[in-house]
Amino acid sequence: DNGRMCYNAAKNWQIGWYDDRKLLLTPQNEAADWSQSVTMVGIADYLNNPSNHAVTIKLETNTPQDYFVGFNRAVGANANNDQADDLVTITQVTGNNGEGYAQ
Repeated sequence: DNGRMCYNAAKNWQIGWYDDRKLLLTPQNEAADWSQSVTMVGIADYLNNPSNHAVTIKLETNTPQDYFVGFNRAVGANANNDQADDLVTITQVTGNNGEGYAQ
């Protein structure tokens, strides 16, 4: 099979296919020493995810620039990734609170 790859984390957030597995973090509202560990799954494991781990994370900065985090697991629908197989990816989006991302 060729062409089995999906959208990046920003587009996954925008299109809403995984709304029940989104996680919104607002680090600027936290103390300077704040940290949080999050377990994520790739979209191929969306349905095989009994603990309901996040598929897409948005880091809300309260500025025009936000960040979206995803795990690019290279199986199933993502088996033919071009880049970042089995890595956490971060997509930076500027403008429209990340909701108008068109890449």
